[in-house]
Amino acid sequence: MGKLFRELAGNGRSTDTQMIDSTHVKAHRSAAGGKRGQKQAVGRSRGGRNTKIHALADAKGRLIAILLTGGEAHDCPIAERLIRRVKRPKRMLGDKAYDSAELREQLDERGTKPVIPNRSNRNQPYGFSKRSSLLRAPLCLAEANIWAM
Repeated sequence: MGKLFRELAGNGRSTDTQMIDSTHVKAHRSAAGGKRGQKQAVGRSRGGRNTKIHALADAKGRLIAILLTGGEAHDCPIAERLIRRVKRPKRMLGDKAYDSAELREQLDERGTKPVIPNRSNRNQPYGFSKRSSLLRAPLCLAEANIWAM
């Protein structure tokens, strides 16, 4: 399935601008049981047991890469893993959850301009294009949520 997704994701995708986001999907109550051995990407967070979907999309909101983790996973470390899997974009759009110096540094090293708003508690704000950040429309996670149901 992974090979098929990579093939489909590579066809006709514009990768100059990419967007990153994540969402939660509540795990069914029977997800706690079942056979052990394989990782299930189900974790515990404030809302109970759930899975977190991390996704990269092109400028039109079409999925490029997707990664499932337990619901307690933080966005930035997973973003770094996702970004390494895809071709280098010119711009990476994200929300405040992706405002970390390490992620910005990784993007800069790859020659990608981070378009990420600053968290309100940041002492030394980074510059970013508010106009470009408006492109970060509702991403493709509605599509990903439909797949998960």
